[in-house]
Amino acid sequence: MDKITRRSFVSGAVAAGAVAASVGATHLALAEQASAQEWDDECEVLVCGYGAAGAACAIEAADQGASVLIIEKAALPGGSMARCGGAIMGSGTRVQKELGVDDDSDKLFDWVNTCVNQNYELCPQDIIRTYADHAGENVDWLMDLCEQYSGRELFDVAMAVENEGAKDNSATGDNGNGVTSGCLNAVGCEYDKFGVSKEEAVPRSHWAYSPGGAPNSGPELFDPLHDDITAKQQEGLVRVEFGTALKSLVTDDTGAVVGVVAVADGSEVRIKASRGVMLATGGFCAADDMKMRFCQEALGYTTYMCYDCTGDGIKAAMEIGADLTNMCNFYPIEVAQVYQYDTKYNDVYNSWLDMDETGTMNVPAHNMAECHGGVRINVDAQVIGVDGNVIPHLYASGNDVGTNIWGVPGNYPGCGCYVSFSIAFGRIAGANLAGEQEGVNKKVDADPYTADDVVLYESTDGETKGSSSEVDLSGAAFADGTYTGNGQGRGGNIGVTLTVKDGKITVDKITQDGETQGIGGYEAINDGTFAKQIEAAQGPDIDGISGATQTTDGVKEAVTDALSQAVK
Repeated sequence: MDKITRRSFVSGAVAAGAVAASVGATHLALAEQASAQEWDDECEVLVCGYGAAGAACAIEAADQGASVLIIEKAALPGGSMARCGGAIMGSGTRVQKELGVDDDSDKLFDWVNTCVNQNYELCPQDIIRTYADHAGENVDWLMDLCEQYSGRELFDVAMAVENEGAKDNSATGDNGNGVTSGCLNAVGCEYDKFGVSKEEAVPRSHWAYSPGGAPNSGPELFDPLHDDITAKQQEGLVRVEFGTALKSLVTDDTGAVVGVVAVADGSEVRIKASRGVMLATGGFCAADDMKMRFCQEALGYTTYMCYDCTGDGIKAAMEIGADLTNMCNFYPIEVAQVYQYDTKYNDVYNSWLDMDETGTMNVPAHNMAECHGGVRINVDAQVIGVDGNVIPHLYASGNDVGTNIWGVPGNYPGCGCYVSFSIAFGRIAGANLAGEQEGVNKKVDADPYTADDVVLYESTDGETKGSSSEVDLSGAAFADGTYTGNGQGRGGNIGVTLTVKDGKITVDKITQDGETQGIGGYEAINDGTFAKQIEAAQGPDIDGISGATQTTDGVKEAVTDALSQAVK
């Protein structure tokens, strides 16, 4: 008897029809709204969020000739970057070369891929490859912006501590985090876990210099982005609206994003974006409703990050059929921490927690940083739908993205990777948005992680039998009996037991070995949603569960496996 051994009968004709029906209905409803409404404002590129990802996107899009509008929910800019420790990761940078550090993008790719994906499948290798290829040049880019607008060096190379001098963290004076002395080191990851000693680790964490002597230099790291956007505002190239929160995305009848509905001063405003929209709203670390739905393990933790990060971008994307991934990845912080910044930034950049007159921000114990789940993107920073296709004119980076390089606790690549990932795909998004044309949707290949051509069928003796296209259950007649099939879900095997009687299919049970509690697919198994869909469809042609593509795929695979045994 044949069995399915890889991810299933998922996305081809079966998934395309089901998903198109559900997602297309949403697009159509929104398209009718778009065609009838009057816009309150208009731009070419609309950036939702003024943190690292949003700022980088806005700068790049404006540099490429697009008119840009940034909307920011908070009253001040900066997001998570402006209150971080002050590091950005990169390889092959001018700082590394000046300090004699041998590094390049290939070595960075190998390290991040090993760190993030060892024992996991958290990030596609093409995303890691793209990140590694851009990380170093973005460090240099920030250095150039800092010199251009402030006339100073972003990193104090004269104080830098090379890897050789940082053995046992003894040279940094601050347990190795590099804040109090030096501008380059290798910290933030459990190197020994991956067979790399601290002495062997390549220093890639570049720490911004605080002229005021503050131990945390996130504001200084964000300054170049803020200064560039301020200059572009004065030139009329970029506009910024604070106190304006994304509510929903508006699409046309092709499913392309054409604008947003935002909320400012309690009123809705409709903003047209003729080239597209960038999501950079900071994820959902401060949203208990999102945690309840996707990551109940995080409910016991408050966040010391921005309290404006309530999942606005992710929720808006979900409403138009965006796929989600890694929704229950987060970093618990069990011990109290103290951050201290130059006091001149107290009222310049958004603060995660209240700061006193000394610039001190106290982070209580049992806290958390970001939630790391979000939308799936491709290497062009385009958002992917549940059907595996690009949602036209919609881009994302930063904490709104689930296909990221941040790993899980213990698999974190190192200090500064948050910032460098956000900037890398922010700039990629900006360049691509500037090249979009109103009413024209770029044709791109379907996402390889959901395409049906990755499916192989194998007999019990190991002989490959072909692809999923050879399993066609349409019009098939099934013999009475009880049949069990298996499929691969997000976290392990999914089993489906079916009974066929007088040609009618009923579901006896659905089991799962490792789906994440709180995720939509887990709930759909346990509350009977999948069983009802299978019985209604009388087969595997069921609707997708937004944000739970892998679980849905595993259920379809298991149903196909079971019914293939019942064919007369």
